[in-house]
Amino acid sequence: MKNSTFIARSSGKSSRLVAGTPTRLLSSLSFQISAAFLLLLLLFGAASLYSVGAFQRQIDYSSLIDTAGKLELTAQYLHMQAMNYEQNAPRDYPTYFRDVRLYLPGSDVARRGLRPSGRRIHA
Repeated sequence: MKNSTFIARSSGKSSRLVAGTPTRLLSSLSFQISAAFLLLLLLFGAASLYSVGAFQRQIDYSSLIDTAGKLELTAQYLHMQAMNYEQNAPRDYPTYFRDVRLYLPGSDVARRGLRPSGRRIHA
């Protein structure tokens, strides 16, 4: 049978169909190459989207670690200042007010170190 069409007989009616059209399309080399290229593009796009998300999470984690480091340094500074104050505690009101003038500016520095930078950290 050299002709690529055949006659299907069902319930007495004749119809002409092209033999093997879906399998021909799937087995053609250009279709297979196009499908493989499309699959590679989709895979590359998915990997790129995942990488962008991972990169953004890494930036957020780095910001969090930076903030934790600043908090640790501030806590050490406050602890050192408290130890100095404990060793040189005031005995009367004039020395207490003198110490307030000495130690209060340092605590402002510590509070400025604890202020948020305005950047939100996403969980």
